[in-house]
Amino acid sequence: PGRVSDQRALIEGVADADIREQLEHLWQVAPDFVAEQADAIDGRAYDVVGFSSTFNQNLASLALARELKARWPHLAIVFGGPNAEGVMGEALLAQFDFVDYVVSGEGDRALPQLVRAIRGEGAGGPLAVPGVRGRLADGGIGGPKAPGFVSLDRVAYPDFDDYLAALDGTE
Repeated sequence: PGRVSDQRALIEGVADADIREQLEHLWQVAPDFVAEQADAIDGRAYDVVGFSSTFNQNLASLALARELKARWPHLAIVFGGPNAEGVMGEALLAQFDFVDYVVSGEGDRALPQLVRAIRGEGAGGPLAVPGVRGRLADGGIGGPKAPGFVSLDRVAYPDFDDYLAALDGTE
C-alpha cells in the first residue's frame, strides 16, 4: 500500500494468466497474513525487533516491520543481513520511515551494542555503534562504518532452545 500507484496495471502486465490469478489472490490475502503474523508478537514485551534479511525476504520483512511499528510505535525496528549491507541499508532507511536502524557488516558485535544503546545503556547512543546506520537530526543517514570481519571463534554460540521448543510445540 502506498508504493504501487496502479496495482491492476502491475498485475495485468504479467503475461501468464495463471500467474496473474495467483498474484491477484496473494494481493488480497497478504494484509490478513501480515496482521496474523503481527498478532503472534506482543510488542509490549519488547523494545527492539530485528529482521535479518537475505535474497527475497525484504518485502515480507518490511510488511511485518511496518505493521509492528504501526501497532507499537515505541519499538525500534532494526534490519540486518545481506539486504541491509552498505548502500542497500541506507536505501532501506531512506525509503521506509518505520525502519529505525540498519546493521551493515557483521552483526555479532554490533547488534548487542545497538540494543544496549537503544536501552540507554551504551555511551554515545545507537549511531555511535560501529556498523549501525540510522537517521541523523538533519534527516540524513549516518553512523560509523562496520569494522572488518569477526572471527567466529570469538562470538557467542547461538542458543536455539526457544526456537526448537516452539518447533516441537513444547513452548
